[in-house]
Amino acid sequence: MNLLVDINHPAHVHLFRHAIQTWQKQGHTVIIAARNKEVSTQLLDAYHLKYHLTTNATHSLWGKMWELIQQDIKIYRLVRENNIHLALGTSVGISHISRITPCKSLVFNENDMMLDKSSYFLSYPFADAIITPDCIRDKRTRKYYTYPSYQELAYLHPDRFTPDESIFSLLDISPGECYFILRFVAFKADHDIGHRGISPPFRRHLIKLLSEYGRVFITSESQLDNDLEPYKIPIPVHQIHDAISFASMVVGDSETMCTEAAMLGVPAIRCNTFVGQFSISEELEHHYGLSYGFLPDDEKSMINKIEALLKDKNTKEIWHEKKEQLLKEKVDLTAWMVNFIEEFYQRHFK
Repeated sequence: MNLLVDINHPAHVHLFRHAIQTWQKQGHTVIIAARNKEVSTQLLDAYHLKYHLTTNATHSLWGKMWELIQQDIKIYRLVRENNIHLALGTSVGISHISRITPCKSLVFNENDMMLDKSSYFLSYPFADAIITPDCIRDKRTRKYYTYPSYQELAYLHPDRFTPDESIFSLLDISPGECYFILRFVAFKADHDIGHRGISPPFRRHLIKLLSEYGRVFITSESQLDNDLEPYKIPIPVHQIHDAISFASMVVGDSETMCTEAAMLGVPAIRCNTFVGQFSISEELEHHYGLSYGFLPDDEKSMINKIEALLKDKNTKEIWHEKKEQLLKEKVDLTAWMVNFIEEFYQRHFK
């Protein structure tokens, strides 16, 4: 197979990297196209994955329109030059190019359709396959394929991930020492328009509260204020999951990192105006009890839940049991993906 994997966001490096390595070991050709957004290229470099840079992420409307045109052109060239059979990713570009070349586009998405309208209008109509977790509440079409898992289990399933205990020395803490990770996002993505998360004053309140129980580390998409810089987590970007796995709790306004914490059996408390809308977060909260969501105007309830979990000496064991139940019902997404792509290729190119 000749495959193109388009990396549109740092999380997608993790989503595809194990599958890419598997395909390469099997002798398939894998071309990686990457959008320079946040730490995506740093992650690709850390995992020694060679890539072709397509565009630099922009935030203005006109900038995004121009970026889309550039992305389409560069992906088209990569597809033609490398005789690509299947283009995989989450970007709009691969679905456009599959309409004017023989290659097929497979769009992976974990957001509900109506919360990611840019994909719905710009990508889905042109894609050959739309691949989502089976808990997503979208209306299914013939192009939909679902799996019993989450994107995060492509890289955090125990068959793929073992936490590295060297993280303790990087954080300058002792094994078993209580610490917390706060995650703040910039809310600049297309689907973030009109939404908000944890306010600056509440950030400081959380730091004060959590500091009474252990160390506090912050990871943030945007520049931190000077008084918060001392809390910035001092680790390489590719080791954030090691840090999460040993944390006592993850608190933030990031859906992705809170989902990652849940996969690792770490209590996840998220605060944003998406609460109640994302199918994945709703399943993790109401079916598995691994995370809790609070609206920004409900800070008191959020604080009460955090304090209750911190005071319960059985929280760690309870979350371990919840995680094990989840893993019994979900699959290693990388293994599923590798098998699915092979079968899809055989149906369309053999």
